[in-house]
Amino acid sequence: MKRILYTCITIVLLSISVPTSTDTSASSSVALYYYRFLESKQSEIDLLSRLINSESGTETFHDKLMVGSVVLNRMRKRSIDMQSVIFEPNQFSGVHDDGFTRTAESDRAAMMLIISGPIDTSAIYFLNPDVSTNRSWVRKVMRRELVVENKNHFFYK
Repeated sequence: MKRILYTCITIVLLSISVPTSTDTSASSSVALYYYRFLESKQSEIDLLSRLINSESGTETFHDKLMVGSVVLNRMRKRSIDMQSVIFEPNQFSGVHDDGFTRTAESDRAAMMLIISGPIDTSAIYFLNPDVSTNRSWVRKVMRRELVVENKNHFFYK
């Protein structure tokens, strides 16, 4: 329930326009705080957005949030930065193709995750068994506990 509330607050905050320096209302103060926070996290948002788009570009918004959650969960679990997680060898095939770009939807997903954290705190692996080429890796991951199964992606602990 808490996660849903945070997500709803995030959606509302992202829909607020950036305040001008002459606007002093309370909602503008909150929006300005989040604007400055997001501005300070822009490099992480950019990188996470690119990964989300490359790994789940045609999937649902929930899938995009789950893919981003895997990155944040790995950061927390291993105490390493986002760049180290995303560019770790043999982890995310999408970083090596032309799809490693941003979209408005992947930006929105990345911003929501940076503000409110992962929507699932246990998933640290995901795969699409129909497109994964490393069959031994697929078998290894599929032995783990399944957390969420979406249209094409499976998320594991």
